[in-house]
Amino acid sequence: MLPAIQVADDHARVRDEATLAAIRTECRYQLPGAIPDVWKRPDWQVVEQAFDLPDVYVSYIEVRTYAASTCIPIQCPRYDLYWLYLVRGAMDITTPDTRKALVTTTEKHYRVSYLPAGRYACSFGEGTHHIFYVVHKPKALFREESPELGMEATVISAVKTRLAVHAASYELSMQDGSAASILRFLRAPGNTYLRRSQSIMHLSLELVFIAHQTLLGHAEGKAIGAEWAEQLKAYINRCILEGTPITADSVAEQFRISAVYARRLFKTHHGETIGSYITRQKLELAVQLLQEGDPPVRVARYLGWTPAHFSRAYRAKFGHPPSQRHL
Repeated sequence: MLPAIQVADDHARVRDEATLAAIRTECRYQLPGAIPDVWKRPDWQVVEQAFDLPDVYVSYIEVRTYAASTCIPIQCPRYDLYWLYLVRGAMDITTPDTRKALVTTTEKHYRVSYLPAGRYACSFGEGTHHIFYVVHKPKALFREESPELGMEATVISAVKTRLAVHAASYELSMQDGSAASILRFLRAPGNTYLRRSQSIMHLSLELVFIAHQTLLGHAEGKAIGAEWAEQLKAYINRCILEGTPITADSVAEQFRISAVYARRLFKTHHGETIGSYITRQKLELAVQLLQEGDPPVRVARYLGWTPAHFSRAYRAKFGHPPSQRHL
């Protein structure tokens, strides 16, 4: 199997065995039995150590960059699904002209990503970057339906249909257990072929299960967040109808959460701030009360506003003061 991600710069490839061996000794982790490959330019160096098993391809890559912004051309020869981990550093996979970022991954985070066959670029900042990725070969990945591969339907359907555009999961923290599993393997991959094969298969499947649980928890957390946001909204509506003073801080206090979290939760699920929603709902109630014959001063008092503030807010919303509601 060809590497799932290849550096698309054949002139930069190091072919001298002695030089290749010397560069490899500089790596943070040296993996016995791995297939080594090195590419070197004045402003960057890439060292890959890979394992190609019948069912899975596993690669550990160390990238060193010597400029503030470095782009390395790459190509993907097949339509593959990647479990892509940034053990150290950060990386953007972009279009070949680097104008559009496709998959951004930061230090100690990962994504389950689908990249169709084609050319791309990897963009790095200055420094050292450690990348670990796993590709399960299609004959193994889709041997039968597995609920663990239902973790990100968009990504899975993309690879199954060989979609022409990329797809990726949320950026996930490696603190979910994947960091410990990967580091354990890098430190002791096994001294014999059989032990390495056992370690690689165990690791590759363990990472699938970890990602499944993390994405499942993310989805459940999102659903819980949406439910909470609806409860916040219902509480605000009730307070406004009852004439009870209401602010973002009082909402947060009612639900025993921080005001910062309450604001973020509401904005995420309702698309506007708590403050703007309160103002809008109060003004909608004001229209109803004015139509029922309540004078502006009484309406302002009911909404918890001064008459002057009510007049300004009403004029800003409707273009005329509340006293001219019938015009």
